[in-house]
Amino acid sequence: MKAFLNILVVALVATAPQLGGCSRASSGNDVGRGNLPAAQAQAKVDEALVPVALPNLAVVSLKNGDKIDGKVAEIDTKSQKLLIQGEKTTPYSLSQVEKIEFSKNAVVYKTDGRQVVRGDGVAAAGVQQIWKPLQLDDFHLQQGKGEVKLKPPVVDKDELKGILAVSKNRSFVVDEIQFDWQNRTMAIKATPY
Repeated sequence: MKAFLNILVVALVATAPQLGGCSRASSGNDVGRGNLPAAQAQAKVDEALVPVALPNLAVVSLKNGDKIDGKVAEIDTKSQKLLIQGEKTTPYSLSQVEKIEFSKNAVVYKTDGRQVVRGDGVAAAGVQQIWKPLQLDDFHLQQGKGEVKLKPPVVDKDELKGILAVSKNRSFVVDEIQFDWQNRTMAIKATPY
């Protein structure tokens, strides 16, 4: 009788989660068992690409003290080049650049493709965010639209969830980018509009 009770207890303990409607949490081993969407959803919470918009006009401050006005046409972190369009398009090495400050009264291409003029009756929809230290490869820019890969330690999981919720119907507009060439990192200040 005692052996029967031991077997019954083991059987109940083994099946209790299924009987109670509970399921166990997804683990790395579950990916091979058809739970790939659950594993991917967890990975998306840990890091995400957040779209950002860059105003057309900027002032680029070089380490030698020079300032250049123009449009930031390209920031290529792989070739470590910055292209500025003014009277002519001029390339600069990112190692020469201290920071880029974007005009508060310039055309911005929002993530949905619309053009707005920030400061022309367009109010911010939230407070400025400062994302640092970003690795240089965590930022991509193409035709005035960019994306930033956010992950710890730049933001924690809760902050990332909030940023993603805001970015669903708002655009983060870049106010400033600062470069730390020695550590090969950058800081981005962005405000949701």
